[in-house]
Amino acid sequence: MERPRVTLCFKLIASFTALLAMVAALSLCALNGIRSLGTSLDTAVNSTARKMEMAAAISSGVHQMRVYAALAEISLLNSMIRNLPGSSGEDAGCSACHTPDRVDANREAFVALGDKLSGQTAAMRALVHGIPEQTALDAVQAGIANWGTLYRKYLDLAGHKDFSKAHDVMVDQIYPILPKIDEAADALNAEQLKLL
Repeated sequence: MERPRVTLCFKLIASFTALLAMVAALSLCALNGIRSLGTSLDTAVNSTARKMEMAAAISSGVHQMRVYAALAEISLLNSMIRNLPGSSGEDAGCSACHTPDRVDANREAFVALGDKLSGQTAAMRALVHGIPEQTALDAVQAGIANWGTLYRKYLDLAGHKDFSKAHDVMVDQIYPILPKIDEAADALNAEQLKLL
């Protein structure tokens, strides 16, 4: 009994078929890897980058709120110094820029920016999933809300010349809030950087 001989042609065809099967398997693996990489890139671009942008905007907005608060305070002080008995009005410094109407304009800008930041934190809340991110957002949102309420109270007290109570509001209530807002905003930025 003779075994059938495997010819060279048959060997070449079998080798080519095996090689073709390996190329097809490797191609499927590569396509699966590319699809997975595309999903990761999509998540990074559409979620993480957007969260990073929003976190940076929140941090920047908090600093801008401080600027508006300071400008309102300076304008308030200048208008009060100008109205002191015995003051020529020039004692107040730049009375052209820091007028009573600028107190209202800066207060309104402060409130508007606070409202905008509250909206941004609410929009970002839908994108965050981790507990540290949620905690930081809660702290920022609560801090901004408290700061807005206390700052209105401070300006009203100072505007009615109740400086002692205004000072107490600023030192005892507002000053402790500001570092907490900054820390929470920094923690939010740090969490986004970890996701990259």
